[in-house]
Amino acid sequence: MTLNYRETSEYFSDSPIIDAFGHLRVSNPTTLFDSQFEYNALPLLWETVLMAGGTATHLPNESAIRLRVTTVSGDKVTRQSRQYVRYQPGKSQFIVMTGVIGAAKANVSRCIGYFDDENGFYFHQNDTSIGVVHREFTSGAVVNHRFAQSDWNLDTMDGNGLSGITLDFTMSQLFTIDLEWLGVGRLRYGFNIAGKIVYCHEINHANDLTTSHTTTANLPLRYEITNTGTAASNSDLLQICQTVISEGGFSDERGQIGSASNGITAISVTTRRPVLSIRPKATFNSIVNRAEVIPLGVSVFTGGQNVFWELVYDGTLTGASYASTNANSIVERDIAATAISGGLVVASGFVAAGGAGGKGGGESANITSKLLLGSNIAGDVFTPLSLVATSFTGTATVHGELSWKELY
Repeated sequence: MTLNYRETSEYFSDSPIIDAFGHLRVSNPTTLFDSQFEYNALPLLWETVLMAGGTATHLPNESAIRLRVTTVSGDKVTRQSRQYVRYQPGKSQFIVMTGVIGAAKANVSRCIGYFDDENGFYFHQNDTSIGVVHREFTSGAVVNHRFAQSDWNLDTMDGNGLSGITLDFTMSQLFTIDLEWLGVGRLRYGFNIAGKIVYCHEINHANDLTTSHTTTANLPLRYEITNTGTAASNSDLLQICQTVISEGGFSDERGQIGSASNGITAISVTTRRPVLSIRPKATFNSIVNRAEVIPLGVSVFTGGQNVFWELVYDGTLTGASYASTNANSIVERDIAATAISGGLVVASGFVAAGGAGGKGGGESANITSKLLLGSNIAGDVFTPLSLVATSFTGTATVHGELSWKELY
C-alpha cells in the first residue's frame, strides 16, 4: 500500500470532515450496534449460515472469524448480524467494518457491508476486481448496481486518485459507508487509511429518481464468501470488528407499547413449564417482519404455592400455538406450550404464595439488553421470549404478563 496524500482544499471540502448530510463531524456519535470477537463468534448476536464445505472459525489470538470455502462450486459462508439496525431519518448513519478480503480469485465472490438479500450497500470483490454495490428491491426484484474500482467517482485509490493511495486487499482494511437515506439521500463508500477517511465513490439520488432508492435503511451487517464456480484453492474472508453509529445522536424511539398475558385464566404449574411466550410475527402486512421487539418488563402472580420464575430467551417450546396479540402489533403470543428446553435465562425471581413479582416495566427498560427478538436470515425462524414457572411444592396457579416496545 502506497501512502502519498495530495491534500487540497477541494478534497477536504466534501469528504472526511463532512457527514452524509453535509454537516461538519462535530457532534457526539451514538453507537447503535458494535461487536468484537475476543472470546467467541458471538452466536447470540451473529447468525452463521454454511453451505456445502464452507466453515467459520473463531481465531482467538486475532479476535477474528475466518470464513473459508474450499475449491468446490457452491461453497458459501454468510455471517449476518441478528439485529437489523434502526435508521433514524435526519441522522447520518455511519457504518465501519474491518476485515481482510484477500486477493481476487477466479470464481470467488467476497462481500462486506450493510445489507441483506434484498437491500443494502456493500463492498464486493469478484473474479478480477473490487467494487461497491447498491442493492435495491424497489421494483419487487433484487437489482445490484455495481461500480468497479475503475469507475469510482471520488478516488479510484489505485495510485492515480486524488489521495495517491493504492489499496492492497491482501491486507486488512477499514471499510466505511455513510448514508442519509430518507428514501432518496446520498450514500458514500470509503476507507479509513492512516487515520483519515478517504471516500472512493458516492451515489446521489435526490433530483434523479422517481421513487426510493432502496426499500429500507434498517439493515444488518454482513460478511459473505461464495464459490460461484470451481476455485483453484481454498479461499478466506476475515471478519474482525464492526460498528454502526448514528451521527448527531439518536433520539429514543417511543415506538408502540404492547402487552400480553394469560388473563384471568391461571396456568397450573407443578414442575418447570412455560406460562406465556411472545415472538415476532413471520410477516406484518404481508411483508417479512424485520422490525425490532424490545422486551420491557415481566410481572407474575401466583396463588396457592410459592413460585420460582424465569425469563428464557430463545428456548424450544413443546406444544406451542401462537396467536396475534392484535392486528396492529408485530408480536404474537402463546399460552398453550407445556414444556421448554434450552435457551438463555435472562431474568429470574421468586414470588410468594398469593403474591406478585417481576422486573422492568418502564418504557426505557430493556430486560434482554442486546438480545432483541427477531428472525433468522431466511425469515422463517423467530426468537421467542418465555415466562417459565416452577412451583416449590404442589400445584401453583400462575398468571403472567410480558410487555414490550415495537419499532417499525
